Amino acid sequence: MNTWLRDAVDHGAHVMVDQRVDRVVIDPTTHHATRVLLAGNDGPPIGARHVVVSAGTLHSPGILQRSGLVNPHLASHLRVHPCVTTYGYFDHLIDTHHVTMMTAYTDVVADLDGDHYGAKIEGMSHHPGMMANATPWHGALDHKYALLRWRYSTPLLTVSRDKDSVGNVFYDKNGTVKVNYTMSKRDQLSALEGIVASAKILVAAGAREVRTMQATVRPFVFHDDEVPVVDHPRFQRWIKTVRAIGCPAIATTPHQMGTRRMGTSPNDSVVKPTGKTWQCKGLYVADASVFRTSSGVNPMVTIMATSLHIADQLIQSFTDSAKL
Repeated sequence: MNTWLRDAVDHGAHVMVDQRVDRVVIDPTTHHATRVLLAGNDGPPIGARHVVVSAGTLHSPGILQRSGLVNPHLASHLRVHPCVTTYGYFDHLIDTHHVTMMTAYTDVVADLDGDHYGAKIEGMSHHPGMMANATPWHGALDHKYALLRWRYSTPLLTVSRDKDSVGNVFYDKNGTVKVNYTMSKRDQLSALEGIVASAKILVAAGAREVRTMQATVRPFVFHDDEVPVVDHPRFQRWIKTVRAIGCPAIATTPHQMGTRRMGTSPNDSVVKPTGKTWQCKGLYVADASVFRTSSGVNPMVTIMATSLHIADQLIQSFTDSAKL
């Protein structure tokens, strides 16, 4: 509200709130985007010389499909950052909710196979709801005990960069987005290595208890007379169990990418390097859906840089059209 939208309004943009875009109207003769239809709106369509769709990886493909675009790569090639959390409990108050949301990260397992597909481990803030969601059920008493001590805990988030997992989005008759995503064995290993590294980091920092999101792995707890060290024999045996169980069955992702990827040919992409769709004139896409691969890092800056490039290409098209 205070940056991009304000700049846009200062330069003549009109902002409409609480609206849902149904589809873009494409002239069947010229194949040019001419109007935008809003769902549930009795008013006239919104006319436009050019249309930029920026509804995100999950919803932008639906707008293009409803607009009549057909492309085998549309809504396919979903890329995400599968995330799992590992918790460490300390003897002293941590209160991560009082500090910065994310403070530090490590690349210790970020390059598992030599081409920079692995995982970043990030320190982060959290609240009881996040902990309740990420704590496997080992009984009512254990769950309550874990949540009552949340102020003494700190999470380490494993943010994996997926490489060969398979995903796509689709929509039901009401337009609600649905997701298919199957995590590959290689990407599961990436997340698992992040869990192992996170557990070791937490113990090295003094954690006396470590919990993972693996449903069948009990928390590891150092006895009162034991010093928390990574090379402790019991802890090492527990790490072997963590490896043997493998990646948790449930992961989360705050970052969705792909589904309308950019490329140099309509045979393997939905939009051109300029962000313009291959099938329609005057119709652009500018969001994370144009990514060809997952970024491997929190993608906000990459999204802004990509969108800036596409905006520059759109401006350039005005000049090119004027010359013609």
